[in-house]
Amino acid sequence: MYTGEPMNPDCIFCRILARKAPASFVTEDAFTAAFMDLHPINPGHVLVVPKTHAVLIQDLPDDAYAQLMAAARRVCAALGRSPLAGEGTTWYVADGPPHQEVPHVHVHLVPRHTNDGFRLVFPPGYGKPAPRIDLDRAADMLRALTPAPP
Repeated sequence: MYTGEPMNPDCIFCRILARKAPASFVTEDAFTAAFMDLHPINPGHVLVVPKTHAVLIQDLPDDAYAQLMAAARRVCAALGRSPLAGEGTTWYVADGPPHQEVPHVHVHLVPRHTNDGFRLVFPPGYGKPAPRIDLDRAADMLRALTPAPP
């Protein structure tokens, strides 16, 4: 199992993990921790973080990624059994600028309710299908850059 990189003292999540900044912890194991978001979108908004300091999700080795997602799944299940449960849960990962406010990989788990006001806003023209030739070119480019599974 991946035990992670040294903590970054400039990172608020690393400081939280080192108990040098306050947080309301939900769960913690050797590789991950989950704590309440200080600025919740809805009650029950939880952040799940790896105990390794990695900025981008692709910086995590496969086993650390698997540990992060397994922890997020466990917390999501607990949310669903709790009085904080919504009608569903949105999982959100901001992977790099411009929307990743804390440069440490983290998964937002946000309980959702009809008309709760939280939404991802798609740009104008989103509903119009792209030309197939453009989709095929993008797929070809990404296929060439995507490593084969181990």
